[in-house]
Amino acid sequence: MELHKDNPYSENGKIVVFDDGTTELDRPQVSLPSNVPFYSYLVKEGEYLDQICKKYYDGKADYPEWYSLIVADINNIDLPLDQSSYVGKTIKIPFFQYLEFLNT
Repeated sequence: MELHKDNPYSENGKIVVFDDGTTELDRPQVSLPSNVPFYSYLVKEGEYLDQICKKYYDGKADYPEWYSLIVADINNIDLPLDQSSYVGKTIKIPFFQYLEFLNT
């Protein structure tokens, strides 16, 4: 199993397949350079990071939801599927054109 070439972690991440057949993305954690502008977004009940990324990055990336892990890292969210860790909080959504730093 490989990461899709358009996945932001295709260069520096890999999929680990465990004996029981489950998979996990092994990826480096990213941080946001201080000069990168971002939107502030108040997360509402029922929203997941992938849905939020789709709102901001749709039309800019083939798979905007893949950027949810980057947004999780930037906002120190350890469990992006656990909404209780970020619902009701204001998170940073970096401007898409500034995510090029990930490829350097």
